[in-house]
Amino acid sequence: MFNKKLKEEAIKTLQKAEDEYNKQLKDSMHKMEELQEIRDSSVKIINDVKHYKSDLKNSPKVYDTTIAQATARCDHFNERIKRLKNESQGIGGTAGTDALEGGDDAAITPSRAIAVAMALGSSSTSKAVNVLSGAVAINTSLTSLASLSGVTLAGSTGIASGPLLLTAANPVFIAIGALALLGGGWLASSKNKKIAKAAEESTKAIKKETERIKEIGVTVDIRKAETHDLNVEITRLYNAFQERKMFNYNLFNEEDKDLLRILFNSTETLSKKIEEAVSFES
Repeated sequence: MFNKKLKEEAIKTLQKAEDEYNKQLKDSMHKMEELQEIRDSSVKIINDVKHYKSDLKNSPKVYDTTIAQATARCDHFNERIKRLKNESQGIGGTAGTDALEGGDDAAITPSRAIAVAMALGSSSTSKAVNVLSGAVAINTSLTSLASLSGVTLAGSTGIASGPLLLTAANPVFIAIGALALLGGGWLASSKNKKIAKAAEESTKAIKKETERIKEIGVTVDIRKAETHDLNVEITRLYNAFQERKMFNYNLFNEEDKDLLRILFNSTETLSKKIEEAVSFES
């Protein structure tokens, strides 16, 4: 009656889209954390190779430049993390709202925010999380929905810290529920139609952002695999030289020299990988 069912169905579809959005966002953030762990491990093995190069006697000078460049990238990587740690002080709690289900799995912690910023190549953790979550694009649509009942969303210029989380405590749903108490007849019917239409538009915006976040997650998976494989290969070669106590280049045979070249060149490639940003469209 008075298009109430139309409104209810539109809201139900919106809530379903929101659930999928939050699920995909958490998944992509988790992948970024895994990528950061692999990169942290990569910095360690690059430093190990640097020390090996220092201990290796009579090595060709060309490798001095190769390892120096790899070391410089590691230093830059560590400096970025240090800046982001300072910038992210105060981040805590759950992403978007305290009503989030899922506990720690959904918390926006400093380390999680840093992982997102590092993956996206951002200088700001808050900006990185907002870009990843499509906060501005989604919030614009929701603000329109909330305004139908004269309710202004908190932070309506952009969702500040992560997932949308359209819970029962959200002003949007408070607004929608409040409309059920308004006068009847034409006014209620008109409001219900407008709410249904606004909810449909919000659903489209959320679904679009969900697909974008999914694509980012796929790219992160590729970066993870590439970085991991290089890490494993470099570690294998490094350990082989250590176990054989190969510390004098003049004693290397041709195969050893080829393997050393692969070790140092791969180390330089890995140093580039740890700084490679995940491309995205906001």
